[in-house]
Amino acid sequence: MIDTSYFDGMFAREPLPDVNAMTEPEREKFIWREFLEDSLLTAFHEAGHAVACYLLGYLCIRIEMHDDGQSEVILSRKFISRVNATLHRKRLLTAWPKHLIDNGILTCAGPAAELRICKQHNMRIRQRDSTRGDHEIIETITKAPTTCNLNRWDFQNRVWREAETMIATAAPWKGVTALAGELDLRDWGETITGKQVHSILRQAGLQPGVYSYDDHDCP
Repeated sequence: MIDTSYFDGMFAREPLPDVNAMTEPEREKFIWREFLEDSLLTAFHEAGHAVACYLLGYLCIRIEMHDDGQSEVILSRKFISRVNATLHRKRLLTAWPKHLIDNGILTCAGPAAELRICKQHNMRIRQRDSTRGDHEIIETITKAPTTCNLNRWDFQNRVWREAETMIATAAPWKGVTALAGELDLRDWGETITGKQVHSILRQAGLQPGVYSYDDHDCP
């Protein structure tokens, strides 16, 4: 069941163990494991953004991987496809413009993918600097002049739930896993093109623009 709130999901964090209580070999092993996990989490985070972008029908231009917390998915507002939804439908408030809902969902999808892989493999949950950047994007949306009178808390929780539900669905998760595996093999500073991203996702069985939601008011 998907029941995580926006802030509980976006800022989930488990404390560091006491490294001072570790022996030197234990400390070295812990630091090395954290480094490897950070690389994997970055890959899943960016893959989550890219898959949501693809499923919502937007064009992914490239993914840039960096080791300083500045990895990002570059996308275009140009649609690559928009067909009837085949994965999941859910009602969202029509007061929020659709492109802003899309933006909120694909922004939350990165942290949602990161959270899922942590839980799946019992890794220490530690949403990082990239998630703070995602939160700033959501804050910018909810504080814009055209939306500042709308319910920002409702928007935050709804786009988080939609992103978490998308990531929890088998087909999108297969795409996230395939793309993250490819990203994790890349060297820091390397760029993967949108054409390569789309090819990987098609091979994983995904089609662009097949994820949608109802445009009716919620009761």
